[in-house]
Amino acid sequence: MILTVAAFGGGSARSVALGQDSTGGRTGGTIAGVVDGPNGQPLAGVAVEVLGVTSLRTDATGQFRVMGLAAGSYIVRARKVGYLPAMKVVTLATGTALQVPITLESAGQPLPAVVSNADSAALTLQDPTGFSWRERMGQGIYIFRRVAAIASMKTRCA
Repeated sequence: MILTVAAFGGGSARSVALGQDSTGGRTGGTIAGVVDGPNGQPLAGVAVEVLGVTSLRTDATGQFRVMGLAAGSYIVRARKVGYLPAMKVVTLATGTALQVPITLESAGQPLPAVVSNADSAALTLQDPTGFSWRERMGQGIYIFRRVAAIASMKTRCA
């Protein structure tokens, strides 16, 4: 059986080869629908999943379609940022087309807090790598060639 996933108006469809279903290779069923917002307006770009089978996004008119499904029960889930997710359990008969209207409710989704700490020892443009700051703060081990050169000169003079 071939599962075809298409978004209306998008112009492109994906096909995925699945195993032969119990219908003996006859045409499978279709789950299609429109995802609307709380005001009844269609929502574009909603992530729609037929759990365990496939996922796709709605087109500009809020429509989606999954074709070539075997008869059985499926869970259809729709999600979009700014809306509460919605799930519907649907039962599909062999060779039928099932319309699944989905309405998403608005929800303010709190984002994690962003903490910004200011460092009083700001790096200057003269130290873009932060080497001088790390040296002043005692972070790291530093061996200076000039110290080694002075030590070798003292050894030669002695």
